[in-house]
Amino acid sequence: MTGRLPDKNQRELYRSLLVDMIDKRHELALLADTIDRQYFEEEFSPLYSSVGAPGVPIRLMVGCLLLKHLKNLGDESLPKAWIENPYMQYFCGMRCFEHVFPFTRCIAKGKPHQPYEFGNKVGLITTGRAGKKIITAVQAFLDNPYDGHTIAPLLEQMRANRLPLPRELVYDRGGKGCKKINGVQIITPAFVRIIYFFSFFIVFIKCYIGIYS
Repeated sequence: MTGRLPDKNQRELYRSLLVDMIDKRHELALLADTIDRQYFEEEFSPLYSSVGAPGVPIRLMVGCLLLKHLKNLGDESLPKAWIENPYMQYFCGMRCFEHVFPFTRCIAKGKPHQPYEFGNKVGLITTGRAGKKIITAVQAFLDNPYDGHTIAPLLEQMRANRLPLPRELVYDRGGKGCKKINGVQIITPAFVRIIYFFSFFIVFIKCYIGIYS
């Protein structure tokens, strides 16, 4: 479902509207009031499902993409600039000043060189045959569960879709301590084993919803 931004002119008792904080002569404010937003709504709306949870509002998604090109920002630098700049937020259609970037979550990594990062954890199960991998389960994890706890939901998804569970599943070090789940043998780098044609493996990626280079 398409997400909707709140009415920019609806006031709140303890929060000031962005329009009261900015200079409407600023280049981003002028551009925000000039762009034909309805065009993007009509172009992208058919790509959204009619059921499920609301997605990221189209104006916010398009606004962030345009800001990346206008200001030469990347996936990591855009959130930092966005939460500090009311003009960027106004350009993206926000009503009040936000202190958290709406696309991503802060994930604690627990590593000295990288204590945290921004993103969403997505789990995939694929077949293990090189060059002919097929995705058999995929799920986003909006909180930040322990990696080993994300295997069971993916296996349950396979079972719900009436797919046969693999005998073995190759996992990274995040799955250490999980030896068997729902009858599936979990293999981590601590175990050296030959992976046969019928084996599966699981990988995790960070998904930056709505932001593409």
